Amino acid sequence: MYITLSRFRVEGDGQAFDNWLLPLADKQRALPGNVMYQVLHDPHDPQARVLTEVWETEDDHIAHLTDPDHVEIIALGSEHGMRDVYVHHWSRAEGHIERGRNRTEHRLADRDERSDMYHLIDELRTARGLPTS
Repeated sequence: MYITLSRFRVEGDGQAFDNWLLPLADKQRALPGNVMYQVLHDPHDPQARVLTEVWETEDDHIAHLTDPDHVEIIALGSEHGMRDVYVHHWSRAEGHIERGRNRTEHRLADRDERSDMYHLIDELRTARGLPTS
């Protein structure tokens, strides 16, 4: 896996910026090798954005750099308000595990995994009169 996090600020109309960027981000998600491409907002700072990209390989990441929609993001980003852009890259990210559950307090399939954490979760939920898993 190859991971890129881009932090930046939006100067001006954040909604207009999102209206421009989000359709381009949708197209990046459809590219070969893309695992995740998300535009995140900071609820405490409405002008802050983080773009999270996860690619199967570094070659997939490099190939997307010349995709016309990515070129538009870079070529016209400043015109739409992108400022103070800082990018972090992780190559050869290993050990990716994706897990999901319906509710935050639900245990993973292996009841012994992270048993210390779930014990504390059950204690806190019991103390607040909530059901435990």
